[in-house]
Amino acid sequence: MSPPVEPLPKAMHQGDFRMRVRLLLQVMLAASLLNAAELAAKDLRPPTLTGTYSDVCVHPESGDLLGTELSFIRSGDVTYVLMQPYEGEAGVPELLKVRSSGSRMYVHSEAAGDVLSLELRDEVLVGVWLDGQMGAPVQRRDTLVPARTVWGGAEPEYCREEAERERD
Repeated sequence: MSPPVEPLPKAMHQGDFRMRVRLLLQVMLAASLLNAAELAAKDLRPPTLTGTYSDVCVHPESGDLLGTELSFIRSGDVTYVLMQPYEGEAGVPELLKVRSSGSRMYVHSEAAGDVLSLELRDEVLVGVWLDGQMGAPVQRRDTLVPARTVWGGAEPEYCREEAERERD
């Protein structure tokens, strides 16, 4: 027969259990508050852009290349963009920095300041040309899509009329 075991006093047993439950509840509450705060906080940082976005097209009558290609390159904490304009033929490419301010991104030139404001909408990059623009196309707003570079061998589509683009 086993020796009789004296049970812990009832008050001591209940107090220990209550203390452990209280501690467990506090830890669970703190963890859930941290998780809720993380989920509730909207990430206002702009996305890191990579690859090439383009609106380059071939004029159906003249065969001229028209538009802009933006190729993004990340180096450490800095994002660069190789801006390649096309106005009849390829213009002089420029290597510029991308800076962010809140949720917006800006293409920045040392000589002219911010030249282009960028916003990524789904998979489309919307660029708005700012004052101080360098070699900006006639339109003040460009919609660029992910693409291969023309200078890398891609063949762009023929340009469509503005009204035809708006219907799509």
